[in-house]
Amino acid sequence: MEDLERLVEGRLRALDGTDPSEEVRARVLGRVNRQVAVRRRRRRVAGTVAGASLVVAGGFGVPALLPALEDGAFNGTAPVAIGSADPDDDPLLGGYDDPEESGSPGVGGATDGDETTPGAAGGLGRNLPTGKTLSVFGIGADGTVLGTGVGPKGRSDGTLWRADLDSLLGAPVPLAEPKGLYAAAGSADLSVWPERTRDGFQLMCQDTAGTPVQLGAAGVARRASLGFHVDQGHVVWTDRTGARVWSAKGCAGKPTELTDGYAAGLAYPYVYVLGDDTTDLHRVHLETGESEDRSLPPVSKNALFAAAENTFSVADDRKLTVYDADTWQPHTVPDRLPQGKATLSAGDTTVAYTTGDESLLYDTTSNTATTHDGTAYANGPYVLTREGDAFTLQRK
Repeated sequence: MEDLERLVEGRLRALDGTDPSEEVRARVLGRVNRQVAVRRRRRRVAGTVAGASLVVAGGFGVPALLPALEDGAFNGTAPVAIGSADPDDDPLLGGYDDPEESGSPGVGGATDGDETTPGAAGGLGRNLPTGKTLSVFGIGADGTVLGTGVGPKGRSDGTLWRADLDSLLGAPVPLAEPKGLYAAAGSADLSVWPERTRDGFQLMCQDTAGTPVQLGAAGVARRASLGFHVDQGHVVWTDRTGARVWSAKGCAGKPTELTDGYAAGLAYPYVYVLGDDTTDLHRVHLETGESEDRSLPPVSKNALFAAAENTFSVADDRKLTVYDADTWQPHTVPDRLPQGKATLSAGDTTVAYTTGDESLLYDTTSNTATTHDGTAYANGPYVLTREGDAFTLQRK
């Protein structure tokens, strides 16, 4: 079946028997022509949806950022450029289990008064054409969803899937079949994931050209919150030694060594770089290299970090602290964070801390926190939650 036909079929299936309005029909027709060219480019690399196979440049595959079970089974929360905490792998700030064994749970509920993106009866269904269930790594700042398929026992299908929930034709399409898939970050135009090779984990990048390329040869660190980040077409990552931060503009940009340290977050044009002393933080301008000193209280090796346009957040010891990015005024959220391995992500007005069972969403405009069953992710103006068996994208 043609790729576009698959997308239409997937979206209509999500309608669950509900007849779309004339307005929805008009939007569908208006978007078809714009998406055909993109889907055709994807088709060259995606192959057929069932048993999709992709030849990755240089034979590289994708790495992992999650807590693990046995032989490819998922257990825990999947990060979007942030990561889930696991203290066993990193002496400084925590790391990850075997990247072959990772995954993500479902997502929590929506709140009233938020704008829900197009699509009937709850947005994107979790069922994939392969028979697997979509397990989300997180969302990009444009609302793009990246994830993988898992079976009834939590075993991954090894495929990286991308869906655009802001589009009526947003059914997931396969991008790659990387080894050790555990995380991904990006947008509709650029996707990044780490991949296990003979030389350790390397960072792979794919743009609209459809051919994955490797970003440099320094590798990528498997560290909680400190691995890699994507924002506005720029990629920032900590190398395999965990001592240097690199950056690249898009997939075609030449990787450039930015500074020593660990990439704790990216909110373009600023990169948050953590020093060997975990109280030592620098906000580095990606274009000019100008650095502003910041300070943090001592944190544990399980600490998680997340950067957004106006905030920098730290989750540690079941406590969430949100800093104003300019004044560095801290606000400690009084609510205790849920227990368990977690992921921290941040958007324009929302900070999301999520475990496999429960999430805390903090609204930075009202300074209020709410809890949700399941998981939730924030990036840019979007918050991704799950309503029953479907994902819903809200614009805050």
